[in-house]
Amino acid sequence: MTLDELNDNDEVFQVEGLTFVAKKGLMEKISPVKIDYKVNFFEKGFVIAFGSGMLPPDNDGPKCALSGENK
Repeated sequence: MTLDELNDNDEVFQVEGLTFVAKKGLMEKISPVKIDYKVNFFEKGFVIAFGSGMLPPDNDGPKCALSGENK
């Protein structure tokens, strides 16, 4: 995940008030996607899981799940 300029090869997704940009067709290949922000004693930051590597649900922070559909 990085900051980048929007270009003609991108699709824009709105999920729970947040805007995400991905290359066209990428979401269909890697869906489902889960983006989480973890904070614990040793680390903090974004965790991204997709496909069969999805993280189990937990209750320790905000969650954002993306599907392959434009919202």
